[in-house]
Amino acid sequence: MKKAIAMHCTQEQFKQIESKIKHLEITCIDDFKKFCYLVNNGGDIENCITNVTKKGKSTFVREIHETWNEKVFLEACGIETEPEYVITDEALQWIYKIGNSETKEFVRNNFPDALKEDIVELEVGKWYKHGYGGLWCIDSEPDDNGNRYVYGFTSNGDYFAIDKRHTHRLEREATPEEVTEALTKEAVKRGFKEGTLVKCMTTGEPKELKVDLSLIASPVEVRKYVLDFGKRVDIFRDGVWAEIIPTITKEDAEKELGKKIV
Repeated sequence: MKKAIAMHCTQEQFKQIESKIKHLEITCIDDFKKFCYLVNNGGDIENCITNVTKKGKSTFVREIHETWNEKVFLEACGIETEPEYVITDEALQWIYKIGNSETKEFVRNNFPDALKEDIVELEVGKWYKHGYGGLWCIDSEPDDNGNRYVYGFTSNGDYFAIDKRHTHRLEREATPEEVTEALTKEAVKRGFKEGTLVKCMTTGEPKELKVDLSLIASPVEVRKYVLDFGKRVDIFRDGVWAEIIPTITKEDAEKELGKKIV
């Protein structure tokens, strides 16, 4: 026996543990309405289970508990119990946020109260604002570990290519204006402008950019964004940037070569 204990107990609570203590000596169990304390040292005998009155609870140097706790009583009798695991609403919301459809359904069915707060439903093809800053576009459903393929911008505004990452800190869907601004700035930074020669993302043929940069949305059901230079000369599609073909003017080539081009 770990320690002598007297714990307030009802008939129903005793019934719940009776099968777990049946190997111990159980004696003289009376009406719990009067004998409302369960003890594990009846008659000062180790692991002798009985119930006593409020007056008798303090005899034989017992530790007194006024609230029933099955785990504490069993362990006082030297009986190992299964560890208790507590999951918070915050953790359930995080699991729901990164989980696949089956995981979401399980949380909804078993822990509906945890989902009272607004939960961001992540969808493939949509852009989201990260809690630490930056914009991410979801490119896949989550794997078994809750990771997804994403691409987008860090909190410093640096673009990152398709990569597998945790998405639990994506807080809200990004606005079209936020996506437009970020992609346009990146395009300018990469050198896309009128007159730039690029490799066509569809055919691989060289295409010269001849009109102003604009952002368009691809089909609504996909909800992705494409940077376009008119006549569908795409320079950004599905997380990939078009390849810029290096060019050089005749004047610069002559200076670099130190020769006259005829």
